[in-house]
Amino acid sequence: MQFTESFEGRENTGLTEELLEELPGILNLAMQGLRRLRERGYFELPASSAAAIDRILRKAAPIFGFIDDRAELGTDYSETREKMFEEYVAWAEDNKHKPMTKTSFVAALEDADPSIKCTRPRAAEGEKRSYRIFGIRLRRTQDERQAKSPMEEAAEVIDLESRRA
Repeated sequence: MQFTESFEGRENTGLTEELLEELPGILNLAMQGLRRLRERGYFELPASSAAAIDRILRKAAPIFGFIDDRAELGTDYSETREKMFEEYVAWAEDNKHKPMTKTSFVAALEDADPSIKCTRPRAAEGEKRSYRIFGIRLRRTQDERQAKSPMEEAAEVIDLESRRA
């Protein structure tokens, strides 16, 4: 909970006595809250708290900022590790973060969301095997989405599925 006012220097030294007088009302409010919690089955997070948690999370683990700013999550998505890491390094520099190593970056992505996995799928005969990160892709611009025909998009998905197998 964020407070917008400080009472430093204006502390209420008689607060305990005042609250004791209000104890029956406080108990009634607590019981109403407990009933609502039991009906709902979970705690409801206020919007202000969600925003504060998001800020704290981004400070503690900047990988969440990268995902929010430059990537999209989805079970059908994938990207090469090289391309994803290059975009991350650019994002880190733009946001004044010290970039992680490639290995740490991949581990951070996998820790950020359990559906993200980095693997090295089999390649066709004579092709070089490269690492792909599944469950995430770089955010595409409107121009990039329009540049691909529906057939190209479908072929890309089929190719990804065959590489996963």
